[in-house]
Amino acid sequence: MPFLFMHTVLRYISHGRFFRILFAVFLRIVAALCLIGALAAGAGILGAVGNMGGAVTLGGVAFFICLLFGAYMVVHTILIRATEITLLPDSDFVVLPIIGLFLRLLGEVMACAYTTLGVGGGLLFLFAGTSVPSSLRTNIPLAGSIPFVEAGGFLAGLSYCLVNMLLGFLALTIGYLLSEGLILGVDIAANLRLMRQAVTGVSAAPAAYPGAGGAYSAPQPPMGPVAQPTPPLQGAQCYQCGNRLVPGSAFCDRCGVRVS
Repeated sequence: MPFLFMHTVLRYISHGRFFRILFAVFLRIVAALCLIGALAAGAGILGAVGNMGGAVTLGGVAFFICLLFGAYMVVHTILIRATEITLLPDSDFVVLPIIGLFLRLLGEVMACAYTTLGVGGGLLFLFAGTSVPSSLRTNIPLAGSIPFVEAGGFLAGLSYCLVNMLLGFLALTIGYLLSEGLILGVDIAANLRLMRQAVTGVSAAPAAYPGAGGAYSAPQPPMGPVAQPTPPLQGAQCYQCGNRLVPGSAFCDRCGVRVS
């Protein structure tokens, strides 16, 4: 019956393209919100230091420039990863490849944000010293938790910059570690499937979503011996993200999945 459309809807949702497009649109919206938020924060910084003159205004302008540079880095990184997600090929796993790239994106965004915040805030505390307006100081992340910041000057700027850069590196490392751990789990699952296929002689491919007939596709026996992984040849592409592989490499240098 024509009004029984949920078979078609669920079949479309079960494909990876639906999630890839939806997630990419979500990331682009987040990128636009980040840009708007950075501009609003920059306007607040300039408003807080604009009438104070001297070193305070100089530090506020430096902070504002670093904030804009960090916003560019964050927005551009999000847009790059959104495009990469839309270009992911279809695979047995629908959501896991997206989550793997998203975890990397989180680490990259936090690294960009912490680094530029540390440099900008460090310059502000270096130039302005203890004259930073309280309305601005209370809104700067970690300003009240880092030693020497309250005293202002060189040590305040240096300590604030170093702590934020360390946090950025830690966030980047954790994001990549989680992403690679997820990819490792997917790789183990794929290898177990190949081992089960080799032992039983039956393909372990996932069943297709039922079509109009309402029946799942039955597993098909393999046509020949199970192919063993081989190092990628010249011009080969990653089966998960489509990245061009370096000949002889064991892992994809974009998504980290094992390719040999």
